[in-house]
Amino acid sequence: MMENKTVMLRPHHGLCIRFFQGKGYSEAFTAHMTKVIATLQDDTEIKLITNADAICSACPNWNGAVCSSQEKVISYDKSVLSAIGNPDGKMTYGVFRRLLQTHVFDAGKFEEICGDCAWGALCHKKDHTL
Repeated sequence: MMENKTVMLRPHHGLCIRFFQGKGYSEAFTAHMTKVIATLQDDTEIKLITNADAICSACPNWNGAVCSSQEKVISYDKSVLSAIGNPDGKMTYGVFRRLLQTHVFDAGKFEEICGDCAWGALCHKKDHTL
C-alpha cells in the first residue's frame, strides 16, 4: 500500500498549475511540473508554504537557497493567501482548488494577484472555470 505524502505547495503555484500548458523555463522544469501536477488529485493532502516547494526544485530561478524572483513570488503567495482567507496551511488539493475558484477567479482577483507575471499571456488563453 502506498503511503500518502503531503505535497508542499506555494500558494501562487495553485494559479500556475491551473494554467500550465506543458511550456516552461526548460525541458527539465516542464517535465518536473508535469510530474508534480500528476500527483495532485482532489484528495491529495497539501500544505501551503511561502518558501521553496515541490515545484521550485526544477526551476532555473531557484539557486538552491533562494528564488531570483523572491520578492515577486512572496508577494504572489501573500496575495493568494489573503484572497482565500489565510487558511491554516494543510488541506486537500480539492479544497484549495475550490478556494482559488471562489476567492480568486470568481472574485475577479486573478489579474490583481499576478498580472505582472511573465507567463501571464498563457494564463489568459485558458478558461478560468473549474
